[in-house]
Amino acid sequence: RWVETHRRQESKRMLGEEQLRWIREQSSGLYSKDASGWLLVGQPQVVQELMSPDYFKAVKLARQAGQKEVASYWSEILGNLTRPGKLYTPFLPHSPPSFIVSALEKVTFEVRNSFLVELAAGMFGIQLNLDSWTGYVAERNRLAEALLAARRAAPKRGIVVYGGDSHNAWAGTLRTASGQAVAADFDGMSVTSPGLEREHRWVPPALEAAAWRATNPDLVWAETSQRGLMLVHLEREVQHLEFIAVDILSPGEPGEPSAAAGRCLAAFNLTPNESHMPRRSTCRRIASELRPSLHPQAHGPTKLGEQRPALLISRRAHQGDVQMSALLLAGLLAGACLGGSLAVLGLRTLPGALPKLWRRQYQHCDERS
Repeated sequence: RWVETHRRQESKRMLGEEQLRWIREQSSGLYSKDASGWLLVGQPQVVQELMSPDYFKAVKLARQAGQKEVASYWSEILGNLTRPGKLYTPFLPHSPPSFIVSALEKVTFEVRNSFLVELAAGMFGIQLNLDSWTGYVAERNRLAEALLAARRAAPKRGIVVYGGDSHNAWAGTLRTASGQAVAADFDGMSVTSPGLEREHRWVPPALEAAAWRATNPDLVWAETSQRGLMLVHLEREVQHLEFIAVDILSPGEPGEPSAAAGRCLAAFNLTPNESHMPRRSTCRRIASELRPSLHPQAHGPTKLGEQRPALLISRRAHQGDVQMSALLLAGLLAGACLGGSLAVLGLRTLPGALPKLWRRQYQHCDERS
């Protein structure tokens, strides 16, 4: 009860009133009701609700879906992890899509106790992460209401939120406190820094992702074991987004990345009138032109994106607090032709820090560019 009371406190601020007032003005007051195109919001964290993963519910749903062997395998893993002395398999990430498995290890009391906390959090709906939007529920509701007002002011304009910081990849829907869908929320993984595959190395990646989806109905897709970036192809009537994996372990030479570099993990399509509903799509291989730059061993993480794609949204390692998706958006959208106007809003979510605001509009785009 204390956790829920704390994370829902009205006085807790993530953006602050100045930025909220600014986003209301910028997103709602500048467009006619017939305005079309996109309103893109870049900020550094995962905005959609992400409650603690429910592993037992994931097993139950797998069994209900007829995946009896998978459910039995997962159930056995959960049972072993709560019994010190039992063996477990550490799942370590390797070149996508495979995983290498190290030698079996014994479940220690430390592993057991840590996992029991995770199991209880999922079963009883206890939020363990308070250092993100999940710990600032009232502020997130205010942001969602501001974006909802923008949707009502220009119903034909699509709204998409981009984020990151968690080192893992998520795709879902942002809703208001009343449950109204406002925008799609796409959150990119880190390029090199480890994610949940290190923290929960005893859980198979498929079970980990299924547990997050089981407890978060608006979460369409999750990837907690691969490193990579988001690549977006943006047109006036459709936005195509791909989550691209990078190979951070295999050696390579500049210009000759391994076959795993640039592999598309999942793809989504959005249209302006249904931008709050991420729909799975097929990969278009739009990353092929970037393949020489998708191999950190060959080029180094600081040089990612030097091939100058039409639009690249990347969550690079350890940039969540200062440099965010909005900056990458603002710098790369300048060359994107949408046949209409485009608004990019960048928000800095550092409690207590002075807000930094960005906004760009691109109009009268040459359709040949």
